[in-house]
Amino acid sequence: MKKGTISIILSIIAIITCIINFFVFNIRVAPYEFDVYGALVGILGILVTFLLGWQIFSVFQMKKEIDKLKKTYTKLEKLREDIKEHTNQMDNDIKNSGYILGFELYSTILADHYLKNSGRFSFFSEFKNLILCLLYANNVPSPLYEERAKPLVNTYLPLLIDFCINHRTQIDNLDDLAKERLLENIDIYTKENRNIDFSFLIATLKGTI
Repeated sequence: MKKGTISIILSIIAIITCIINFFVFNIRVAPYEFDVYGALVGILGILVTFLLGWQIFSVFQMKKEIDKLKKTYTKLEKLREDIKEHTNQMDNDIKNSGYILGFELYSTILADHYLKNSGRFSFFSEFKNLILCLLYANNVPSPLYEERAKPLVNTYLPLLIDFCINHRTQIDNLDDLAKERLLENIDIYTKENRNIDFSFLIATLKGTI
């Protein structure tokens, strides 16, 4: 039996007991006597019993409301977590789509350059396009990285290393701001994933190799 039910039953018993006591001790059949103070005490006892019963009832009603609020809060928290998870998934999907599109764009540009119009790019354009293509490829999610990006990485990474070796003087002569921007991009695009080793490029830009 629940505590609330037990409390209500005990309150009812107490009320009945007070009423019986009132009649037994304050009302006489013969000779008739009426104790005013006893009657007041009895009435006061009944009122106190009613008050206690009402307080107990109110406490348990309040507990029910609190339990309802807790359940509602739990549901809202779960809904918030679901929305947060869904939002994070959407953000992740958008980010991955950006990496895929960037990789597709720069791999197409490089393929067009090397297969059809070799020599068309300026030194810095070719250097920048190789770097950006590999940075985007570095963040292409699996299994697409293994299927699409990795074969091109195996082609373009050696080309980038050769480019750094063959154009070392021109790279050294780049202004410091251009080098800093390239190094910042490398740092940003390799924070979460390190599928590609850019150590040779970083050392070349810093002049430590």
